[in-house]
Amino acid sequence: MRREPRRDVARLRYHPAMPRNSPQASAPRTTHGRIPLVLAGLIPLAFALACGGGGPATIDEAQAMCARKEAEGCLFLAEAFEQPGQRAAHPEAYEVYVEVSCDSGMIGACYDYGFIRLTGEGGAKDPAAAARAFEKGCDGGDGRACLTLGEQTYRGDGIPKSAKQALERFRAACDHGISQGCIQAGRLLAEGEAGTVDIEAAKALYAKACELDPSGPFCR
Repeated sequence: MRREPRRDVARLRYHPAMPRNSPQASAPRTTHGRIPLVLAGLIPLAFALACGGGGPATIDEAQAMCARKEAEGCLFLAEAFEQPGQRAAHPEAYEVYVEVSCDSGMIGACYDYGFIRLTGEGGAKDPAAAARAFEKGCDGGDGRACLTLGEQTYRGDGIPKSAKQALERFRAACDHGISQGCIQAGRLLAEGEAGTVDIEAAKALYAKACELDPSGPFCR
């Protein structure tokens, strides 16, 4: 019996390649060095085609299907973007893929989509859209998204500037294992930029930063 292909994009899984407490994940400027994402745990494309056939034959076709949130198209793109050079060769398709993935609840994709929107590398620059993507990623537990949103909020880049809200995001990044989030939160507390000076809390945050990354600037 011929089965219908799966079209529930939200069932796909999208995982960051690096642990969030790795030195790379704790880099001072997340927007200056992207963390590559590996699309692991996905249903093989062959399975999707065997279930219903009629899958995309090209990246352009897959892009259109994925934009409609059809799983076969997103699966095709997922496999394509695991190959070296494909993301750079097809930036518009990659933008569609990570946007749909983020909208479908794949939290790791929200950081990538936010990065595109924040920097304009691979798509149109839209800091407000970037902030929404980072917020979704942060709320879903991605410390990188929390850190970048904190930096964006501190600068007032496309969103209202607020040291107090930046502090909350930096603390969330710290809680999710990003040492730079601990450092930035500690700095705001030590200098009172968020409204209150709290040296003891700052020291505790610096200590946690060193636990996460012993090579950091505050560690001996």
